[in-house]
Amino acid sequence: MAFVRVKSIKKNGQEYRYAYLVSSRWKKRNRRGGRGSRQKVMGYLGRVLTPERVYDFDLFEQVGIDNADQYLSTHSRKDVLDDLVGIALLNHGFSEEGGSRFAFQNLIFDFFDYRFYWQQGLDDKGKPIAGKEVKVAVAMHEGFLCHDTLKKVWKGKFLGTEREVGLELAKAFVLSGLAVPQEIFVGYFEKVVA
Repeated sequence: MAFVRVKSIKKNGQEYRYAYLVSSRWKKRNRRGGRGSRQKVMGYLGRVLTPERVYDFDLFEQVGIDNADQYLSTHSRKDVLDDLVGIALLNHGFSEEGGSRFAFQNLIFDFFDYRFYWQQGLDDKGKPIAGKEVKVAVAMHEGFLCHDTLKKVWKGKFLGTEREVGLELAKAFVLSGLAVPQEIFVGYFEKVVA
């Protein structure tokens, strides 16, 4: 089982928070008699950004969903995930910059590969230009929105019975900080199992 650990580091009088993906497993006993939880850092997620929740947009209203079943039948897994991420980012102060990008201060989130980039400047139309990739974990709800947690939801290989797959998918959504309506979760689960 994986979870996110946040570490705080003080530099020059300021406190910075960094997120790491950690796996945990239980050891019954080893030769020296030690037992308990063993944890291993699986990867660095990035510096934690904690934007305030500014809006309270609803997925059904924002995307214009009248019937969840019809929406799920006409949209792929990636399209549904894009809509969920877009609503979460809008609710936390990001602004839409073109069809596949959202911006917040000097950060750009790109839906093409679910990565954050520094804003390099503006093009001739006044839209931000993505520069160097940066590892950022946006804290929202009970999780952290970043490339690694979104990749688990989008491309994750969920194995086991339907119940186990459902639990793993739910944990992946919570870990990524996305609030998913029940009807959408059930439809997304059916797409994963199919």
